Amino acid sequence: MTDLSGWASLEWNASDMLEWRYARLERRAAALRFGFAHKGMFRQHMVVKGANRDTAWFAIIDGDWSQVRAARLAWLAPSNFDAGGQQLRSLSEFAAA
Repeated sequence: MTDLSGWASLEWNASDMLEWRYARLERRAAALRFGFAHKGMFRQHMVVKGANRDTAWFAIIDGDWSQVRAARLAWLAPSNFDAGGQQLRSLSEFAAA
């Protein structure tokens, strides 16, 4: 698992166009599940196909990384899978612990 030593943050940005409502919700859920915190919204950040696009920003900062990393390692550990390779606990469960 990658270490963020020397880095201030790991950022993820995603389009937040209204017509992509369901994809937007899925991206937000994925970012939060992977340990990113919502940093904010850049409103009318850019123009795409003639329409203004908002951009949602998410980040994991260096102070949060040890907890995020521990949850990911536990989630990927062999003990979190049954004999058939099925996951026993979700990443969200480890992150909440």
